[in-house]
Amino acid sequence: MNFLFRLLLLATSLSSLNLAHSQIAIDAYSKEIKALQTEEAIDAYWKHLENLDQKVQLHSDNIRQHDSISLSLLIRTALMFEIHSPKSYKPNNTVPMLNIAHNWNGEALLAFWPIILECKKTGGVIDVFGGTYPAYELEAISMAFYRFSLFNQEDKYDALMKHIKVSEDKPISKKLFEIYNKDLELYRLSEKEANGKWFIQSFKDTKEVETFEFVTMSNGLLYVKTGERIQKLILTDTKEKSKLFRIENEPFGWVYELTNDGHLSLKDEPGTTLINYTKV
Repeated sequence: MNFLFRLLLLATSLSSLNLAHSQIAIDAYSKEIKALQTEEAIDAYWKHLENLDQKVQLHSDNIRQHDSISLSLLIRTALMFEIHSPKSYKPNNTVPMLNIAHNWNGEALLAFWPIILECKKTGGVIDVFGGTYPAYELEAISMAFYRFSLFNQEDKYDALMKHIKVSEDKPISKKLFEIYNKDLELYRLSEKEANGKWFIQSFKDTKEVETFEFVTMSNGLLYVKTGERIQKLILTDTKEKSKLFRIENEPFGWVYELTNDGHLSLKDEPGTTLINYTKV
């Protein structure tokens, strides 16, 4: 790498530290990626994205900053595929897997899914990263939407994979940029009313310290709130003693069932109870 290119990467890294307070510069990302004219420069940029994940994102203790950096990395990875084609991705490249490992926006993971499918075509590290494919990739989605682990539930994989739909209506980088702006709008909302609070349970027989809530936000809509992150809830059915809610854009057909007395459970598409949550 020449000196000017090193300066460019350093400037990009520094700007990433302020993503919580500014717009993601997608045009600048596109320009810098188009400027990569050699295989050496492309490989160096992949290494740069890996360093941003490991040395910048993972050391951010600010959730909004973490999420903004994460989305910026997803966008830059997508641009690498769009501008330099999947051929720029090599079998030992862990960046796309790190992207999904450290991202908590389920909608962004679904938009990014075609990149994962391209990585699978290439093979290599994706086949064993975090377990046998697609264990790690499905885990990222189930955890992002529901904080529910699919560990040791290989019997579910085939059915869940069939639920993930890939849309080709617009470039992945553009979809991710729209999701980033949607996130900014969500952060501008304020909490108006709490409607129940439960302990997170990633596994059926464990109760974690962290909690999540159903909250009505300042726009009058209901969300599930985990820490500072919120996801819109959609009422799908009203029964005599309970209501069913699904998280907006979740792919698996899972729903929360909230009874009139405040009991909450997570059910899969056939209606099998995955988790009975403990109320706080």
